[in-house]
Amino acid sequence: MSLGPRGVWHDWAVEFTVLARAIERLPRGNGRTTSMQLLKSPDHAALVLRARDEARRRIVVTSHRIGLAGRPMVVIPALAAAKAKRVAVELYYGRPTGVLSGVDAARLAAEFQREGVNIKPVHNPRLHAKVLAWGDDTLAITSQNWLSADPAEGALRREIGVLIQSNKVADYLLRRFEHVRHPIS
Repeated sequence: MSLGPRGVWHDWAVEFTVLARAIERLPRGNGRTTSMQLLKSPDHAALVLRARDEARRRIVVTSHRIGLAGRPMVVIPALAAAKAKRVAVELYYGRPTGVLSGVDAARLAAEFQREGVNIKPVHNPRLHAKVLAWGDDTLAITSQNWLSADPAEGALRREIGVLIQSNKVADYLLRRFEHVRHPIS
């Protein structure tokens, strides 16, 4: 993220580093705090397994694209949670990619719906967000296309994101998502 295509540092990378160091030196306030963790490429696969293991009520994923890699990356662990613990699983995507056509995506959705995993296209508004949420309090926002790509193990910063654990953070984002998808007239 900090290097351009020619391997040269971007000016804003330096500015962010200076800003981060200034923030780090600030005294800690008495207000509310939350747990946040930076996610790098290799963290994404483990996070899906964590969601599978920790979810009690729901797992929700949004992905810009759906492709063949989504099946092992997210769909299979989500299916395990749905079957073992009756977790509600909602997977949303904007469009199919690679060799997976729209018809293939619809077949995949029908196949897994019988197993308790709902895979749904979102055309309006255009979906580009990449989110993994479980329960009410755990939310990952990332560059990882959960339903179309495996995270690159060898390229630490190819996919980056942030994991947030805070009271109702996932619930809030998911309610906003549903409001945008189904606005009240």
